[in-house]
Amino acid sequence: MDTKNFVAFIDGNKCSTKETRSTETTGHELTKKGLVLICKGVGDVTETACKGSSVEGDVVTTILHSDHRQTANRHIQIPIVIDMAGTRNMVIIESTQVFISIGGDYGTLSELGHALHSSVQARQDD
Repeated sequence: MDTKNFVAFIDGNKCSTKETRSTETTGHELTKKGLVLICKGVGDVTETACKGSSVEGDVVTTILHSDHRQTANRHIQIPIVIDMAGTRNMVIIESTQVFISIGGDYGTLSELGHALHSSVQARQDD
């Protein structure tokens, strides 16, 4: 069986127009390379990355800090619900081989800290 590699998007909930274009293009390109996007499932940056990935028909997975799978954006095929924010960040990072940080807020710093501690490869997109 061919095991897929995961890439995580970590971000703040809002993004600029430039970040929106960059994120959708990046999501699309990652999917073309055979990577599976795993993300938090809500917010502008995440939704745009999911949209880019789903254009190629790839599976997009989310770990939701919610008690309802319906809170995931419309481009998510596999919503996994765990109603624990801090745990969600660790699950996303520990499940990936690489992560991309676009924009950000306080939660992004938490995810970045987990990633650096786990030696996950990082890429910052301006």
